[in-house]
Parts: sequence; structure tokens; C-alpha cells
Amino acid sequence: PRPSWRSIRGPECAAALLPLSASRRAMAKFLVLWLAALSAASVPIAPPGGPRGGGASLGAQCGAAKDADDDVGLLQIPRAASSIAPGPSSGSPTPSSGPGAATPSEWRVLRAFLDFSLADAEVDCNRTVDSLVGCDGADLFARLDRDGDGRISMADVEETSRQEASETVRRMNISKEQCHDAIALLSTWYPKLAPYLIKNGQLVLFAAWTGVPVPAGAPEPDERDFSAASFLQVGGGAASLDEKMAELSPCHKAVLKTVIPTFSILVSALGVTLPTDALGSRFLTAVASNVELLKKIESIVAALGGGERIFGSTETLATFIFRTGHALWDEGTLSTAFDEARRSLSWWDWTVIFVPLVASLASLFATGGTANIVIAIGLGGLNVVNLGIALTNVSNTC
Repeated sequence: PRPSWRSIRGPECAAALLPLSASRRAMAKFLVLWLAALSAASVPIAPPGGPRGGGASLGAQCGAAKDADDDVGLLQIPRAASSIAPGPSSGSPTPSSGPGAATPSEWRVLRAFLDFSLADAEVDCNRTVDSLVGCDGADLFARLDRDGDGRISMADVEETSRQEASETVRRMNISKEQCHDAIALLSTWYPKLAPYLIKNGQLVLFAAWTGVPVPAGAPEPDERDFSAASFLQVGGGAASLDEKMAELSPCHKAVLKTVIPTFSILVSALGVTLPTDALGSRFLTAVASNVELLKKIESIVAALGGGERIFGSTETLATFIFRTGHALWDEGTLSTAFDEARRSLSWWDWTVIFVPLVASLASLFATGGTANIVIAIGLGGLNVVNLGIALTNVSNTC
């Protein structure tokens, strides 16, 4: 006879997975964790003053399952009327269609709870990752119930997430979903990095979102995972910058000199200062190797009336910076700049800076707003001066 699920312990489940291949084992682990999070999102919170319906409280049931090492039993805690509710939330997406399709509230609630963990709650308590010393159990759930209605809703979870976000994330005004998209984009830039990001995606998201240093010994990707980057072909192989510059026309050499100040102003508009290594010779070599990209930038200058006219208007200059940055993004050249910076930073320091930056850039190019760029130009600085000189040179040369 088949054994009761409640008689199967976590170690036995793990042993059953051992014959599987490494990739299947990783996927099985992912599914187990996902089901655990799904179950947690659907389990009621025992109200103050006692258990529901005379049964054991949620805390007692969880404690008993934990003491017995009964992982599957933990997942089978009976449901009552759920105290975890959708709640109000702004920006709801367009409803999905088709028979049986989930409503927006259902999948967005699930996504919000899957993106939120005890680590997030703990950061909300004391901004460390050592232990839940800042809150006891009652305080923890009381803090999560932001509106005090006795239910933990999606709005409560999202508000807690906003409270724990780093200053960089708040300044960029990005969401966790956008950070997810940025992490997914990294896997397209570095295909060999995908298994690491699938296995450690929550840790990467936590570091990028909160800016809290991860504990010592946290797993990091192998440098070989970056060796087959999808954008390496843009760099023109092993050719040096001098070799690539020698192949350019005088016009395109002048256009090339607009790239670094343009990109520097663009990222400063998002509240980020890039390491100097990010815009080194490897990045310029990638741009110089892409003649079609240089032609696009030349066309942008011409379409906006020439370098002198562009620099004479803050709004037109902001438009030039936006369009040129968008061209660099579309051609994959910005990936080279980000990778150049990665070589001079630790993996986790790079994650904290560049995952939010990639998310913010993707949002900027999707919405087309230039207000922050106008503000960055108004602050002046050496990059604005250098861009004006470069644009004048383009007008005189092309």
C-alpha cells in the first residue's frame, strides 16, 4: 500500500530526488519551494485570542509539523477562510482572457507573495540578515498588516516591499517586477548564467532590491559563466581600439566622441554614477566596431538639426541623449559597458548597482520620458560640456 503523505519526511523526499540528473534535481527543488510559497500564501493567519473553530492555531500546527520534521504535513495544514487577501493595488494590468484564465487580482496576489519572504520582513524590522531579532512573531505579522484590518493583502506586502527598498531603488521608482525582468535579461546576455540565476534568483532579487549585503559565503557565479556573452560579437573580436579607430571615417570618429558623455548623462539622470572602468576601451571598441550604430547616431544628429542646434536647446539635447541611449541599448552595446564594470566589482556589488539600473533603463526606453534627463542637463558638469564640444565637432566634420 502507498504510504501516507504525512508519513514521508523531508529527507526521504530529498533522497528520492538523488537519482535525477542535476538539471532535473534543480527543477524539482524549484517546484518544491514554489509549492511551499504557494501554500504559505493560502494559509490563514490565526486571529488574536485563539484558534479558529476550536482547532489548533496556525502557530501550533506549524510548530508541530516543524518539530516532527514533517515538511509535507506542513503543506497540508487545512485551509480556513483566508486572511491573506488581494486588497487594493494601483496599476492593475489588463485582465487575461480565455477560458479558465486567472483574474489579474489572483495572479498578481500570488506574484506579490512569492516575491516576499521572511528575509524581506526581517529587513523591514532591522535592516540586517542575521535573525529576526527586531520583531517577535506577533510583531512580525502586525507590521505586515499595514492597514490594520486583520488581513495581509497584496497592498500590505507591496507597501512593506517599498519600505525595505534601497535608496537607489526608491530614487529610480522601479518595481520588483521590473527587477525580475532585469534579471531575466541578464540570462539572455549571459546564457551560461541562466542556471545560476534560476537557482539563486531570489537571493539576487533580494540583494538588488534592498541593497543589504548578503552573508559571507553566498554562492557566486563562475567567471566561465560570462565567457559566452551574447554581446561579445559586438566588440569585434580581439581588435584593439586603435585598430578600429583607424578604420573609421573622420565623421564617425567625431560621432564616437559623443557616446561616453551621452551615456554618462543618461545614467546620471537615473541617479547612478558608473565606475570609471565601465566606459573604458572595451566599450569604445564595441561602439567603434558597429558602423551601423555610428550611422544611426549620425542620423539622429541630422534629424535634430545638427550639433549646434541640438546643444542650443535643453529639450532637444535631452531628446538626442534619449535616442542615442536607446540606439546603444537596442544594439546591445550597453551590455559591454555593464560587463566592463563587472570586471572591477564583486559580483554582489555589481548586482546591487546594475540590476536596478538595467530595470530603470528598460522602463525609461519603454515610456520615452526625458524629464529626468532635462534635470541632469540643467545640473551641468563636465559631461555636458564635453557633449557640446563633441556635437559641434560632428557638425563641422560630417
